[in-house]
Amino acid sequence: MLNHSRSDDPMAEFPVSAVEEQRRRYRRKRTTRSLFISAISTLIIAAIIVAVLASSPGWKTTQETFFNWEYARQAIPAVLSGMWLNIRMLLVAATGVAIFATLLAATRTLAGPVFFPLRFLAAAYTDIFRGIPPSSSSCT
Repeated sequence: MLNHSRSDDPMAEFPVSAVEEQRRRYRRKRTTRSLFISAISTLIIAAIIVAVLASSPGWKTTQETFFNWEYARQAIPAVLSGMWLNIRMLLVAATGVAIFATLLAATRTLAGPVFFPLRFLAAAYTDIFRGIPPSSSSCT
């Protein structure tokens, strides 16, 4: 049986065979089942985490200190001051990196044999820093 439904889809004008309709139903059923299983497993894991945390010996102390709204209200100015410092450092560092990277890229594109030492150093710098792992603690 052919389906001749109209929509905004340019492919909607072409007939869809019964086999294709069956495939689409199967895929929808599998997607719905996968979403249901994902939601249930997420809820189960969240419930286990909450149960383990709530029954841990230090939970009462954590609630009294970490989730204390009065302490949080007192700490907000210091937190905001630290965040503003981080933002300023980010702006300075990002500007410096952008300038350095642009100069490095421009150096790598210089033509002529006289610029070979600069091109070599720029390429070496780039290749060396590409090859260094992000942190030494990631190596085992």
